[in-house]
Amino acid sequence: MINEFFKRISYRPLLLPVIFLIISGMGEYYLFIKWGTRLSIIYSSVLIVLLLFFCIYTLVKRLDSKITFAAILTLSLVIYSTCIYQNRFFLGESSGIKLSDDIVYDFTITDIEYKLDGKIRYYAFSDKFGKVIIYNTDELVDLGIKTLCKISLKGKLLVPSEGTNPGEFNNKEYLNKQGIFYIFKPQSVVSIKDNNNPLYNSSSTINYLNFNLRSKIYSFLNKCLEPENSELSGAIFLGDKSELSDDVKRDFRLSNSSHILACSGTHFTAFLLFVPVFLDKYCKRKKTKVVIYSIIATIIGILTGFGKSVTRAYFMSITRFSGRESISGILFAFIIIVLVNPFVLFDGGFQMSFMVSTFIVLFADRNIENNGIASFIKLTFLALISILPFMLTTDYYLNPVNILVQLINNTILLVACILIIPCALLSVISVAFIWPIDMLLTLMRKIVVFSSSFSLITINLRMIYYPLLVSLFLGFIVYKLPKVYIKKFLIKFTILIISSSLGAALAEYITAPTCKVIFADVGQGDSALIISEKYNAIIDGGVYEEGEKTLFDLLDYYQIDRIDFAIITHPDGDHGGGIAALYNLGRVKSIYSSYIKEDKIMALGFEIMPDIVQLVEGYSIKLSNSTVLKVISPSYITDGENDDSLVISLNCFNTSILFTGDISSSRENKLIESSLIDKADVLKVSHHGSRFSTSSEFIATVNPKEAVISVGKYNNYGHPSEEVIERLNESEVDIYTTCDCGAVIVDIYYHKYELYGYLEENNV
Repeated sequence: MINEFFKRISYRPLLLPVIFLIISGMGEYYLFIKWGTRLSIIYSSVLIVLLLFFCIYTLVKRLDSKITFAAILTLSLVIYSTCIYQNRFFLGESSGIKLSDDIVYDFTITDIEYKLDGKIRYYAFSDKFGKVIIYNTDELVDLGIKTLCKISLKGKLLVPSEGTNPGEFNNKEYLNKQGIFYIFKPQSVVSIKDNNNPLYNSSSTINYLNFNLRSKIYSFLNKCLEPENSELSGAIFLGDKSELSDDVKRDFRLSNSSHILACSGTHFTAFLLFVPVFLDKYCKRKKTKVVIYSIIATIIGILTGFGKSVTRAYFMSITRFSGRESISGILFAFIIIVLVNPFVLFDGGFQMSFMVSTFIVLFADRNIENNGIASFIKLTFLALISILPFMLTTDYYLNPVNILVQLINNTILLVACILIIPCALLSVISVAFIWPIDMLLTLMRKIVVFSSSFSLITINLRMIYYPLLVSLFLGFIVYKLPKVYIKKFLIKFTILIISSSLGAALAEYITAPTCKVIFADVGQGDSALIISEKYNAIIDGGVYEEGEKTLFDLLDYYQIDRIDFAIITHPDGDHGGGIAALYNLGRVKSIYSSYIKEDKIMALGFEIMPDIVQLVEGYSIKLSNSTVLKVISPSYITDGENDDSLVISLNCFNTSILFTGDISSSRENKLIESSLIDKADVLKVSHHGSRFSTSSEFIATVNPKEAVISVGKYNNYGHPSEEVIERLNESEVDIYTTCDCGAVIVDIYYHKYELYGYLEENNV
């Protein structure tokens, strides 16, 4: 077995360092995130010692030189990447750093990123807390800052924001996977010291000239293309998505076509498709062909931004054109990219890109003949299989429409990338030559918009049991293995794994909650999404901006196309604004409220006055056979202010939740006197924890086990008040605040319920 192992290494010596880079990097990072630097250091030390012994063994035994090369290269790369990881981890855990204080920090500018929308992003490094992104950089634009400049800035050092709701982008996790644990917002520049190294100065100049060239190309495309297509051209052809609107990004995401917006290996390969044909016709010498091809590939790589996927395709294409095997190109590209930035290992796009390309090289080259559309369909199917492990971490909507759309859009993309260079060159003579590109982009956009309307009523693979996806993926790999003795054992083992995960998935489906309530984190506002077996409802929506972003993403996450029952407890902006935003965006079927007069309703942000069903005491909304919303108050409406808030009880089996809007203690006392209030398991605390609400008598009457306070962090109202917290603690009520827990989620089952904070559940 050992001899077979060494034999395999001698065939592909680059495979060993790639495997150990993955094992080392993934292990160190996730151990650090979970338990801190101490355990990650122990892990890396053990790995390095084992590799050191392996190197010594290869030298003592005088094994094949390729094996020795692989061992030494592996040890060197693991030590190099480990040093970078551990240095960044230590700085990320730095203690004694004053956050949010306006003090002076010293930085070294490590990278400058120019965007087509005119914004500039500066990356910098500090000896105290590592790599940071500098935001709000308007003051820095005209200062001529270059790479490796020493700069002192006065401003605020902040921890990146977390994703506090299901479906919300987690900026902290995203930046941590780049080795960035802090962001910096400058207020003023104290001093700048230029780096006089001509090498780095020329590097900054080339970077800026490259951006100017790409910017001019983009401006030219803007003049030639229809306005709706111009923003797509920057993403598809130049690798810059900064000009894309949120609506376009969402449509492409819902139709599983987001990969089209990132200039990837597919784009790069298509740009170069006719180059070999041209070289074969006009160039005879092999070495000259390779040099010319490499130069053209480099130019295209620079113009497209040399992203991770493009870099992989760059090395693969040159390797293949040189007559080398593709797998060697993949391994070489992997090592180079990780060598430049070890943290790229944790980037989902990088992982997916290499997974897809490796899958296609291993299985397509051997099993798929070049027979046109059939080959293209098989390749698309292989790509779909290869990204199964990533589907849980992305919003992947599986339905026949989206699969067909991927096939069509991939074909359109291929044709557009093939034609863009000749069409752009010819359009200098006449703008009419750009028409094919305009037509293709228009067709792609319309197909995406059409298909995105079907996505939310189908299966989101995020909801599928993750072990089942992984076991299906492993099963496909085993099925594709060549006929060897161990394959029989692996097939039996894989069948057992798939059966077990399928059983677990069925058990999870059967035991799924009957009703789910999500108290969304909408800052200083109220919002609760209720999902039952049949219908859904939302009680309040925070301010208008929260509806546009937070609630919009929340509905997408739970595959809710439109809200069945949108309830506004009273017409305050921090309650009804988000409902107005969802209604304007076409995400609401019907609206209910205690107050229905046009003056205050339109002030919430509605573009037109909606039809509103008035709710008063005694009204019920049946969401399913087991879930009912019952209106307890008010019996009549006065002015629509806080005490006119709807008080609603949700009842599902033996679990009850009481929603109280913004009522004051005065209204609470009237409800107690009227005997309309029953006991509830969960209390949504009134008015964000104001001291004028949630009296001791009211708490005693409701007798909740848990209380949820929807409140914004660092708000100007002092919410939640110390008096309310004290009253709840005296009654031994467990308190959950959205500012600390993120969204608070209640899963209701037949005989019980579970309540937890989103941040705690997801270990954020």
